[in-house]
Amino acid sequence: MRKRTRFAASVVLAAAVAAGCGAATGRITSSASDPSGHVRTQIDVPGDMNAVPASSDTSVTPLALSETRVPIRTALNVAEAEFHQTDSDVDPMARAVPALVSIGTLAIRQNMKVWLVTFNAEQDSEGPPGSPIWVSHKLCVLVDAITGNFIEGYTAGPETRLPS
Repeated sequence: MRKRTRFAASVVLAAAVAAGCGAATGRITSSASDPSGHVRTQIDVPGDMNAVPASSDTSVTPLALSETRVPIRTALNVAEAEFHQTDSDVDPMARAVPALVSIGTLAIRQNMKVWLVTFNAEQDSEGPPGSPIWVSHKLCVLVDAITGNFIEGYTAGPETRLPS
């Protein structure tokens, strides 16, 4: 998978302004408890579950924040490292949400307590040679809400077929 860089920090800031978020007013504070050196902003606040893109074989329901053991910043760091994304790629509305996720029918993939991190990232489909190429515009990453381990990533949201 390759990353196309069309989303800049200004897009996140513009979305924050439109949503009336405090990050847009310049009230950014340093987080002493964050060893990565990231600046603490609105991105460190759980996102809107209603903004999480749908996926055909994935069930997502809200999980109480009290049921997580991993801080949101850790989940963001894990997801960003796994797919070479940055804070500016995080969807400004969905961001990261604590969720109970079930994928498919395997028992091991049911009722997983996760941080679901959504990125604005164009991901090309990888089919056999000669097959149509589709681009998904959202990348969802699951990070275990108890251990902080990466679980998996999947594409979601609207798809666009690229010309052959």
